[in-house]
Amino acid sequence: MARHTAPAAAPTTAASSSSASKSSTASPSPRPAPATEASRKSPLAATKPAAMTSARSGSWTDALLPYLERPASFAATHVHSYSADHVVIFDQFPKSKVHLLVMPRMRVGPRGKYLASVEDLDPDNKAHVQVVEQLTTVCAAVEQEMRTTYPQLEFRVGVHAVPSMRHLHVHVVSQDFISDRLKTKQHWNSFTSEFFVPWERVKATLAAGQRVKIDKAAAEAMLKRPLACHKCSKTARTMPELKKHLETHAQSAIAGSSPREENVDSPLA
Repeated sequence: MARHTAPAAAPTTAASSSSASKSSTASPSPRPAPATEASRKSPLAATKPAAMTSARSGSWTDALLPYLERPASFAATHVHSYSADHVVIFDQFPKSKVHLLVMPRMRVGPRGKYLASVEDLDPDNKAHVQVVEQLTTVCAAVEQEMRTTYPQLEFRVGVHAVPSMRHLHVHVVSQDFISDRLKTKQHWNSFTSEFFVPWERVKATLAAGQRVKIDKAAAEAMLKRPLACHKCSKTARTMPELKKHLETHAQSAIAGSSPREENVDSPLA
């Protein structure tokens, strides 16, 4: 697995925002010091691409495609690591101090397309099962690296029930949600309600021989819920009010605090 090397950077509150990234000119998410490179290296481009849109599609919904096709052309502030089978990138619009995306590079079907979402995964397809196992391993490694680098932060790993961008991607995101890119109720609820589906739940569904089916109407309704703190359930009328409250949690973070409970409800049909 190739890794870009760059100096460690402490988390900052003025980083970037969500996976709905439209341009690579935004400030990147903080990057931890990488581990020792274990395999091949790939040369970095002298300059980073000017835009994150696909030359073929020209659509921001395909903004992840260049990372899948040519990860070596991106700077270390964009790509954390990659191999022939996967790529890990820093979300250029992070919703928290630390926010990465893990994506499989496997092409499927006669047209050789990339997997679009978890609903594409077939539990009876051995290649798909291999993708799930690999994603699970990579996500666990990335999460562990982030926990080691930022021991004061908690993390969750999962997918959006209805992703705003094409190409299957799994979020590894810290639970502080301190970011100037966290701006709307939809942003907030997409990561703190059942709209955010834990990867383990996806994996368990497939392991049971079932395809992942999303109740899109139920999922979309979750984005409209009132603002409430994911740690103490305190309600807020506006995002600025909520973000001010989140700062109090960030300042009083206690190592070894009990993890938040997983959501009981789920948009999985």
